[in-house]
Amino acid sequence: MPADSNTHKLPSSALRRFAWGFLAYSIAVILWGTIVRATGSGAGCGDHWPLCNGTVMQQSPTMETLIEFFHRITSGISLIGVLLLLVWTWRTTEHGHLARRSAVASFLLMLVEAILGALLVKLGLTAQSQSPLRAPFLAMHLTNTLLLIAALALTAHLLLWMLARALQHGNRGKIWNNRPLTLFIFGLLLAEYMLGTLNVVLLAPVWMQVVHLLAADVLWVALVVLTARLTLMPRTLN
Repeated sequence: MPADSNTHKLPSSALRRFAWGFLAYSIAVILWGTIVRATGSGAGCGDHWPLCNGTVMQQSPTMETLIEFFHRITSGISLIGVLLLLVWTWRTTEHGHLARRSAVASFLLMLVEAILGALLVKLGLTAQSQSPLRAPFLAMHLTNTLLLIAALALTAHLLLWMLARALQHGNRGKIWNNRPLTLFIFGLLLAEYMLGTLNVVLLAPVWMQVVHLLAADVLWVALVVLTARLTLMPRTLN
């Protein structure tokens, strides 16, 4: 008896956990980037990149140097992680599956993220820079970051969808109940308004900026997942 085609090349539980774990790790790196900006530590490594102050080991580093150097280390790990996600997903999924495309997009967006970060450093657009170039570069950086999170979230959810598809044999009506996710999104949206108000009242302390951004990132991931369920998922049944 021929095997069910829906069970071919299903992603392992290890890959699914890695995809969601790497998404969480990437958000943590982004949150640390907020600490870098909020503390004015972007110039902690001077105008050197990828080395910090021209060296690997730092002698008597300042707090700003430690904050920026740690951000560079975690960002470097991100490049390795997204490459692993790409290769693992490519080897696990069927030809033409959307998870492959989103994994490729994640890898490319991570490269762009690294390039933009390097340009901010090399052009001196960090810390207290008043250059008119800083605003557009930061805008591009933020836009790319949101696209990167979206691509990573989409990859993780598509890998999960493959398992659900195999278990439910493509029964769209029973795989996902979108009501809890929708209510969660509304709750996060209300929380964002409250956090934004607190941010203004408290004069934007660093910890509040981090909490506010974390809620925004989780909201963005939830919106991406819900949009995927409502629009992209039926295409995987073809």
